Amino acid sequence: MALPRKRRRFPLIFIAGLSALLTVLPVAPAHAGVNAWTPARLYGGTVLSLATSPANPSIVLAGSAGAGVFRSADGGVSWHRSSSGLPHDTAVNAFAFAPSAPDTVFAATYARGVYGSTDAGRSWVRMTSSIDYGTFTYIAVDPYNAARVFIAGGAGLYRSTDGGATWTRLTGPDGDDIAAEAVAFAPSDPQVVYVVGSSMLRSTDGGTTWAYMDWEAVPEADAVWVDPGDADHILVGGLDGVYRSTDGGASFQPVATLSVNDVATTVVADPGVPHRFWASTRSAGVFRSDDDGVTWYRDSTGLPAKRMVRAIAFSSAGKLCGLDQFGIFRRAPAASSWTASSGGITGSVVDSLAYAPSNPSVLYAGLEGQGLFRSTDNGKDWSYAGLRGQNVYSVAVSPTNASTVWAATLTGLRRSRDGGVTWVKQFSVYNDATTAVAVAPSSPSTLYVTTFQSGVYRSTDSGSTWHRLALPGDVIAFCLVIDPSNASRVWVGTAYDGIVRTTDGGSTWASGLGGPGAETHSLAIDPHNHKRLFGAVEADTGGGVYVTSDAGQTWSRSTGGAAPESSDVVAADPTTQGRIYTGDYDLYYPGKLGVYRSEDDGVSWGQVSVAGLYTRTPRSLVVQPDGVIHLGSIGGGIFNYTPTS
Repeated sequence: MALPRKRRRFPLIFIAGLSALLTVLPVAPAHAGVNAWTPARLYGGTVLSLATSPANPSIVLAGSAGAGVFRSADGGVSWHRSSSGLPHDTAVNAFAFAPSAPDTVFAATYARGVYGSTDAGRSWVRMTSSIDYGTFTYIAVDPYNAARVFIAGGAGLYRSTDGGATWTRLTGPDGDDIAAEAVAFAPSDPQVVYVVGSSMLRSTDGGTTWAYMDWEAVPEADAVWVDPGDADHILVGGLDGVYRSTDGGASFQPVATLSVNDVATTVVADPGVPHRFWASTRSAGVFRSDDDGVTWYRDSTGLPAKRMVRAIAFSSAGKLCGLDQFGIFRRAPAASSWTASSGGITGSVVDSLAYAPSNPSVLYAGLEGQGLFRSTDNGKDWSYAGLRGQNVYSVAVSPTNASTVWAATLTGLRRSRDGGVTWVKQFSVYNDATTAVAVAPSSPSTLYVTTFQSGVYRSTDSGSTWHRLALPGDVIAFCLVIDPSNASRVWVGTAYDGIVRTTDGGSTWASGLGGPGAETHSLAIDPHNHKRLFGAVEADTGGGVYVTSDAGQTWSRSTGGAAPESSDVVAADPTTQGRIYTGDYDLYYPGKLGVYRSEDDGVSWGQVSVAGLYTRTPRSLVVQPDGVIHLGSIGGGIFNYTPTS
C-alpha cells in the first residue's frame, strides 16, 4: 500500500573594516559550502527522459524528476548537471533534438513549459511564455525543418512553425482538444504526422487537419514508431504489448504480448542493428525483438525489478535506459546485461536522514524506492546500505553504536547491526506501513514505532518484542520524538488529533495541538530545554511551525519574520541554543520553497540562502553537532550547508 499524503502525492563575502578581518569564519568542510548548498555525491533518482544528439552520439541528455537536465559527453558513462536557464525544481518529461539542426533541442517540463537550447543542452530558454498551461509531456520535431515543432500536454496539442516563437493550438476532426501521449513524424514524408494516446489521429498535411485511426484497436496507446521508408507502417506500444498497422492506422493487429496488464511505454528501432527493436514497460522491464518487431523477449538482466522504464536511447557507449528511482542503466556494446550508469545524476527522493550520536561523521539516508544509503565522511559521499527497492520513511541510529540502525519501511521495521550489510525484519503489521522509528537516547534498548493505521508500538528489548500502545481516537501517526533524558516521555505527530503525548511510556495519552486539516509531519525537541518542542504542521491554512514551552500542553503558531505558512520538516541545532530550521515542499507556493532559520527558539524566521539549492523541496532535515545542515530533497538528492555563525 502507498501512503496517501496530501502533498506527498513528486557566495561572495564582503569584508568591511579591520574588525571584520579579525573575525574568524568557520572553515567549511569540503562537502558543505559556507552559506551555499553543495550537492552530495548520492547518485540515482527517477530519470523521465533521454535523448542523444543526432550529430554526436557521445552527447546525451537526461531529464530528472526535479533537478533539471543532466548532460553526458561520453555516451552516458558519466554525467553533470546542465540546467542553466531552467527554474529550480524542474522535472523534464521529454526531449527532442532537431535532426536538421543538431545543436537545437527542446525540453518539455512539468509545470514550467517548454524550453529550447541551441547549444546541445548546455543552456536553456523558455519557449512557451504565451501558453498559460505549463505541463507538457511530449515533443516532436520535423526531421527536415527545425522550425516545425509539436508539443503535447494536458492542455492539448500545439504546433509551432517558427521554432517555438509562436504556437497554435490544434484540434481534432470534431473540433475537440487532442490528447496525445506520443507524436511522430513520418521520416519519408514529414507532412504525415501520427498522434497516439486518448486521441488516435493521423494528419497528411503537417497537422492542419486530422483523421481518426482505429482508436479502439490499441488500448492505452503510449508510444509510436514510424517506418523511415514507409509512412503507412507504424508500431504502437499499448496495453499488453505492441501493435502494428500497415495502412496508416486504419487498422491494427496485435504483434506480441510483452507483459499482460502492462503497457509498452517506448518502442524504438536500434540504429546499430538492422531489424532490431527495443520496447520498455511500466513494470516488466525492457524487451527486444530481432525480427522487425514480430517476436519479442525480455532482455532486462541487471535492471531493478518492477520499476518503470521511462526512456531508451542509444549512444557511443551503448544502450541507455532511464528508470523510476534508480536513474540510468547502460548496456555496453558487447555486454549481455545492464549496469548502473548514474554517476553525477543527483535526483533521488530522500525521505529521512539521521546521524550516529556516537560518531556524527556517520550518517544514514532513507530513500524512496532505493533503500538505505550510508556516509562515513560527514555526508559528502554515500554508498548503498541495503533494502534495495524499499521506501525508507524513517531512520534511527543506536546512541552507542554507529553501525546499529533501524529503518521504517512500507513493509515493516528492519534492523542492521553492521551498517546496512545485513538486515532482519523486527516488526510488521499486516496491510500497514511503519512511518517512523525512534530509539531512546537515555535507554538504547527502548524503541518506539509509529504506523499508518495501527497506532504506536514500544519495545524495551531492542526490537525483539513489541507492545501496542493505544492512541486517542482514530488517527494516522506520522512522526515521533523521545525526551533525551526520559524514555517514557514521547510525543507523536498525527493527522486528525494533532500532537499527542505520553509521560508513562504510552499507557496514557493526552492531546495538545490539533485542528481539522492539520497534519504534523515532523517533530524536534530542543536539546537545551526538553520542555520546548517544535512541530512542523502541514495545512492549507494555519500551518507552519508550532512551538511549546510546557512539554506539549499548549502550542503557539510561529508567525514572526518570514515564517512559512506550511511546514513539513523541522530540526534543532544540537550545539547552538535557540537555532531551529524548518522547510516546506509545497510547489503551489514556489516563492516559499527552501529552508528557514530561527535564532530565537522559533519566535521569528528568515530564509536561508538558496545559493546552489536547485531543488528547494525539503523532505528531510538533520543538523550535525558541528552545525552543518543536511537537506534531503524531493528529486534532488542531498544538499549540505555550513552557516557562517
